[in-house]
Amino acid sequence: MALLGDTDLDRRLKAVEIITRIRTANGAPDLRRGGVRAFRIPKINANATHYEDLITWRDVAGVPQFLGADGKFHVATEPPLTKKIPLEDLQALAESGPHKTGYISHSQPCERAVGITTSVSASVAGHHRQIGEGLAKIKAMKTLPRRIVRRDFDRESILSNVR
Repeated sequence: MALLGDTDLDRRLKAVEIITRIRTANGAPDLRRGGVRAFRIPKINANATHYEDLITWRDVAGVPQFLGADGKFHVATEPPLTKKIPLEDLQALAESGPHKTGYISHSQPCERAVGITTSVSASVAGHHRQIGEGLAKIKAMKTLPRRIVRRDFDRESILSNVR
């Protein structure tokens, strides 16, 4: 996926070529027929100078394969995000250059959870205390719909409570 968004045209075209070979290869699993893609952890090349070289690739009868952490080569599968994009559109995307796709990488609740976890870990020590503090923050967020700010109070209501 990262190759499709690279600033280098050759790398973007290489990504389209790999996806094309995966789609047209006889030995590649066809996930459109209800198959489940098995997640395989690739073996990381620590001597790589560019991210595209982090994984060791090879072709066997036109089928792209990568070296897994288990030391065996595994058939590469297409990234789920590109499954429904026609090859012509992928080619046009590669030729047009990198741009924002409009896909978000995290949902708002996920971002909220990251924020809560970060603030709790900075304020409380200990795993159980952090869990308790995090749950208390979530409960408070549900109870109080939003923060009360100065503009929520009008001058008359404040003065009537003082008198």
